[in-house]
Amino acid sequence: MERVEGRRGFLSWTQLLGGVITALITMGCAVFWLAASFRAGSRDPRDIQALNDVGWMVFDMTVMATVFQYVAFGVVCLLDSGRRPLLPRWLGYLSFWAAFTFFAVFFMPSFKSGPLSWQGLVTFYVALGAFFVWIAAVIPTALNAITRLEREQSG
Repeated sequence: MERVEGRRGFLSWTQLLGGVITALITMGCAVFWLAASFRAGSRDPRDIQALNDVGWMVFDMTVMATVFQYVAFGVVCLLDSGRRPLLPRWLGYLSFWAAFTFFAVFFMPSFKSGPLSWQGLVTFYVALGAFFVWIAAVIPTALNAITRLEREQSG
């Protein structure tokens, strides 16, 4: 990303910071889910439900860090207009699509059931599905770009 936008670009830093914040949020939510399951047999079910709800609320309501990450990455993919771009344009559009799917998550606190609830079709399956599609597309593309940069620098 830095190669595409230059050393003074802020998009690569935005993407990096978004990724780090997303990872920290996910780890923090996992602590709530772990606490909910730790002594599940001896706890009041309402306590378990409350910890689970807090984990999901924090996980879903802090999705803007991931949205910033995806948008920054998508912009860099579209800026990479060289003769042989490192990052394909379709990956930029995929990043924007994945970011867009996360906006439905902000409706989640208003619904206890249905497609916009925390376990609903849109807020759970579409948003998390988009996350995993994005990861599956970015990893091999980024590894290919890194390999190509290393070959160009060594020879």
